[in-house]
Amino acid sequence: MFRIASFAALGGTSAKVLRDYDRRRLFRPGWVDPQTGYRLYSPVQLPELRRILALRDMGVSLDAIADVIAQGESLADVLRQRRGALEAARREIDRRLAAVGIELDRGTGDLSDVVLRELRPQLVATLGVESVVGDIERAFYELELRVRDAGARASRPPGALHHHRGAKRRASVEVFVPVRRPDPAFDARQLPACRAATAIHRGSYATLVTTHRELLGWIRAAGLKPLDPLRVIYLQFGAESDLRLPAEYLVRADEDYVTELQQPVDS
Repeated sequence: MFRIASFAALGGTSAKVLRDYDRRRLFRPGWVDPQTGYRLYSPVQLPELRRILALRDMGVSLDAIADVIAQGESLADVLRQRRGALEAARREIDRRLAAVGIELDRGTGDLSDVVLRELRPQLVATLGVESVVGDIERAFYELELRVRDAGARASRPPGALHHHRGAKRRASVEVFVPVRRPDPAFDARQLPACRAATAIHRGSYATLVTTHRELLGWIRAAGLKPLDPLRVIYLQFGAESDLRLPAEYLVRADEDYVTELQQPVDS
């Protein structure tokens, strides 16, 4: 579970907005600590939050969104009601429909929680998986260890960059860990800001490839072009205790893993 500030950063909003949504009973915490009153959120709540933020981006008022939720109406119905007013700006409505993760006119597979959003730049330490004989778990351990010993880790989730290069689409993977500053102990660089189609995957990593395939199908159906590299963000995962990672990221069982796929796109 994430404290409000960490969860707000993952959702692309602020703790102030989340407190306001809670007060309005629009978007509630997953759990409130009865002793401290701290609001705690699960990453599986991200799609719901991002749909609300997308509707706000479309100009729908908070009162109107609250009425929709209270009455059990679907977001698709709300979008149909607003479609006439937005028809003159067809490209913009396509973008906004994609941002809510709903296609009204065509099916896009099993993904219903795809969100198109802007990713902010971030400083990360990186390590190529090939340097440790293709063992991604070992790569993460070695990189987290270097960052830990340098005292440079930032409080954001780790991830991996999946590159596909050349005519034969040769694949390579880099793991990355967010850092507060560069250090001689590791290779650091800035991940650039980009626009990405994102989807939340729950459970074992064994089915990540299926979720990515469905995400690519959604991207093609939305008329967008996927760009290299795919970013895989590990929101909840397992790790060795000696790495001293933030407790909110750690779970024991595979079925509790939560992973976000971020596929950069171009229109």
